[in-house]
Amino acid sequence: MDMTGPLRDRLRFWVIPPDTIRVVRENGLIEKVKYRPSQALRVRSIASFMEKKDQKTALDIVNKTTPPQAVPGMSINAERKIGILDLTTELLQYKYAGKELEKDDYLKQFLAVLNVRSTLGTQANDLHTIPPPSQPEEGHRSGRMVIGTGYTTLGKSPFTEVGWRAAFHDVLDPDEGYIEGGQIDFFSIRGRYYFKEDKLRLQSFRFVDIVSLSPRDMFFKPISWKVNTGFDRKIFRDGEEHLIYRVNPGGGFAYQNSFLGLYYGMVETDLNLSGGLKDDYALGFGASAGIIKKIGGAWKIHFSVLGMSYEAGDTHRSMKASLDQNFRITTNNSVTFSLLREKTFYHYQSEARLGWNYYF
Repeated sequence: MDMTGPLRDRLRFWVIPPDTIRVVRENGLIEKVKYRPSQALRVRSIASFMEKKDQKTALDIVNKTTPPQAVPGMSINAERKIGILDLTTELLQYKYAGKELEKDDYLKQFLAVLNVRSTLGTQANDLHTIPPPSQPEEGHRSGRMVIGTGYTTLGKSPFTEVGWRAAFHDVLDPDEGYIEGGQIDFFSIRGRYYFKEDKLRLQSFRFVDIVSLSPRDMFFKPISWKVNTGFDRKIFRDGEEHLIYRVNPGGGFAYQNSFLGLYYGMVETDLNLSGGLKDDYALGFGASAGIIKKIGGAWKIHFSVLGMSYEAGDTHRSMKASLDQNFRITTNNSVTFSLLREKTFYHYQSEARLGWNYYF
């Protein structure tokens, strides 16, 4: 499609894929939408309706520790037998597509499973029905403006805050049209005006802030990871907040269940650069953990803790606990409320913030 004409004029200087789809849809150029779930999603969807021991049986068949011919003789109903074999075929196709199985081995296993499956009749299985998710262009827009107010015990001062993000989505934003647990923030900036001190400050300027929380399960073992870099405020030895440049990568594991939601743990490193630090830097190692829980269709909660020990440069320790909440009002409007408790360089800080997000 030619985007060099009027449609291009409707796009901003920076463009992400959902923005282009949204413009095409708004101009009536989409006639039909067809949803095709990924192979991994098909595996997870089918498995989500099955008992754990049936999932394990399917995995054992793929790993050749249980022959598919053993399934018809199992003391379970026909629907469960069909579910095991159908999940097995999906797993085999996934592993072959990912080059985890050679073609000859794949065909031999696949045909053996299909042969056993054919003996169970043509009974339909509702496990194959995967409802389509919200389309990317139906989610919130990628830009975000934040206006809020709060109070910090550091200086005992109320403040007002304004923030702006060029693109695109963070873990607390509404998930409709996006991947749960995924975050890609580009050029996010926040400024504060402290009433007591009558000062306007740059609070943070993140060039990039990426988080990938991919839940692990019986079939998939992804590594979750994060990386962010930019300018942030941090408490120094004098008990005041100062601007630093930070590089903060990390990696770990994430899991998911119906009660806790998405929960994770990571090992992190943190490099701080500032002329106000001893030797102009501090290098730390530590760990973080958190829980992201959706309640209903509009309320999302993120509780996280972080502990860092800086053993190079300006040595010190830092611990943080935060509770962040986002309540969606409309697709492009939400309200956030955050609580923070922090101890850095033996100085404590508590903070509360209330804000309104407008996605544009």
